[in-house]
Amino acid sequence: KLQRDAVRQYAQKYLGVAVIGEISDTTPENVRLINLRLRQAAGSPAAAGQKTEHNGLVLEGIIFNKKDMLESDLTQYILKLENSPLFNTVSVQNKNIVNFDKKDVIHFVLSAKLGS
Repeated sequence: KLQRDAVRQYAQKYLGVAVIGEISDTTPENVRLINLRLRQAAGSPAAAGQKTEHNGLVLEGIIFNKKDMLESDLTQYILKLENSPLFNTVSVQNKNIVNFDKKDVIHFVLSAKLGS
């Protein structure tokens, strides 16, 4: 049991590093991330000294490409994230085509659950 607890603590300690590494590997060159947040499980108060559980990820970013390719690029990015062993249930929270530096880009917010 002590060994199992040690492995769990190790995995929890380095979860952020694993997430950043996986995001770096799966994010294509035409995607720029603005924000990346790990979400804590509801009802797990860190202030009470209990273990915190990270149950999800929120990604905010923009995609640069020709206007008719933006939706396709976002779909491909979502599929790459879903094929990762670290993420599942990737969903679009928000997406808009906006003008950035005199070009149309797609601004998106995605959420994903961690683990399988």
